[in-house]
Amino acid sequence: MVRMTEAEVESYLVQQVQRLGGITAKMTVAGRRGWPDRLVVIPQAAIALVEVKRPKGGVLSPGQRALHAELLALGVRVHRIRSRLDADDLLEELRLKAMPSNLWIPDERNADERD
Repeated sequence: MVRMTEAEVESYLVQQVQRLGGITAKMTVAGRRGWPDRLVVIPQAAIALVEVKRPKGGVLSPGQRALHAELLALGVRVHRIRSRLDADDLLEELRLKAMPSNLWIPDERNADERD
């Protein structure tokens, strides 16, 4: 069995998100350590914060554990990805949670309808 590196797992996640028509961004927050590695957005407004770790032995730092717990207390889950299967499972979960395509979202064309 071939072991994947953290970079290979992250690259696979990025490719799969793009394949679904989504975007992903590397996250850094000035002055705050421990933020998840990636913001993932797929069509129909499914969003996830993702921490990528190598498949064997990748552990969260104390700062990551503390921030992830703080985010969870605010109702925001950080998804930990260690393999291609984890990435595939997350993207399937996001697809299932995505908003229905017939949801009305106001824009400039129908701004008068908001009043």
